[in-house]
Amino acid sequence: MKKIVVVFMIIMLVNLCGCSEDSENEEQNNVNETSEQEVEESYFDKYSGWPLDGKTNEQVMSEGVAEDSTGNVRVYDPSWTEEEIMDAINERSQYYKASAYYSEIIDYWENIREVRDIPNLMEPLFETDRKYYTKEEFEREPMLVIHLAKNEIYARHGYIFKNTDLYNYFMGCIWYNLTCSSKDFSDSVFNEYEKANLEILTELDTY
Repeated sequence: MKKIVVVFMIIMLVNLCGCSEDSENEEQNNVNETSEQEVEESYFDKYSGWPLDGKTNEQVMSEGVAEDSTGNVRVYDPSWTEEEIMDAINERSQYYKASAYYSEIIDYWENIREVRDIPNLMEPLFETDRKYYTKEEFEREPMLVIHLAKNEIYARHGYIFKNTDLYNYFMGCIWYNLTCSSKDFSDSVFNEYEKANLEILTELDTY
């Protein structure tokens, strides 16, 4: 009888140890899963260019980033003072730097156009809304610039980009005022200059 009791107690102890180990493993797995989730969310929030308040992509893109005291999106105005311009640029800088195009476009402005201030943040790269460009003029430009020039035509009319890098790049430009989602956008807003230039740029864009 004593042997049976001893065996029974041993079995119970083994089962208890097993449960304890399973519980510890489950807790560790939960910790790991939580940790991985936190890392992923932290990385996404830091580098996507989107705010950290849990808003959806559509909410963020519909609200803009740099806002004044009235709650309106601040878009560059020629009447602004230098201080107002710098404030708006600083407010949007997180987006510009988050774009994958940041380093290359800065290098383009400084070493190809030899411009070392902030004109690309205040106005578009090209005057595609009031000037006809030739294919030869665009062919001299880097592939990224052609890609941005094409999308710039849409951005000028407030097109909200789904592509994260395009979204971040244009959000960094204080002339950009996002007003129209892709599903509601119509190319009927383009004038004749834009239509002609868009046709050329679309043909050349292989970025």
